[in-house]
Amino acid sequence: MTEFRSRATALVACLLTGAAAHAVPVIYDFTGTGYICTYEPSSCTEIYRGEFTGTVVIDVLADGPSGPDSSVDESSASDYEGWVWSDFLIEWDGNVFDPSPDSVPGLTHIDHLTTVVDHPNSDVVTNREYYAQLDSPGQHFVSARLIRSSNDTTWLSDLSFPVTGLAPAGTNLIAFTDAVYEAGIFTGWKGSITLSTFTPRPTTVPEPGTLALFGLGLAGLGFARRRRATR
Repeated sequence: MTEFRSRATALVACLLTGAAAHAVPVIYDFTGTGYICTYEPSSCTEIYRGEFTGTVVIDVLADGPSGPDSSVDESSASDYEGWVWSDFLIEWDGNVFDPSPDSVPGLTHIDHLTTVVDHPNSDVVTNREYYAQLDSPGQHFVSARLIRSSNDTTWLSDLSFPVTGLAPAGTNLIAFTDAVYEAGIFTGWKGSITLSTFTPRPTTVPEPGTLALFGLGLAGLGFARRRRATR
């Protein structure tokens, strides 16, 4: 019986460790109000103002910035590839904006960036999805960013902060653009949304307690089967 208990304990510990280590993408549904404008060489002419809806998917890929393209100091933390992955879908007035490599022919550079920047009055956390074509004749890029202001500086010691504290407080935005930059001039369009709601969808991943019970059940079945075999 002692051997059974030790094996069951080891199995449960393994299951709990695996559950804690597994990062699960979280889908957030959002609503908000904002505008879209077109670039007119040096200004932005408004073409829409009203309601927006959509989703943002955020997946923490690592516990914090690491690797040759990352940096962490007393005021910021960023990683272009290996920290947090984001995916945006924005809808308004029958239109849909879905940044992707297929949105514009030739977009080959993918840059997922999450960064936290310390400002005098608040901290700004940015989750970004960015695709670009940087070759001549122009630099074409499409992107969307979740920009969140907060006075919570726990990100300095807890680098999972990009997916915490996401409830908007009137200063949290989604900014998005589809533009070309050539010879010092922008063409295309950009938009900005002030978030009204930002709600995570429930996940269907089993909780650690459920996994533990499942593990004990499997171990019990194995033990019972072994006892029958030795009779």
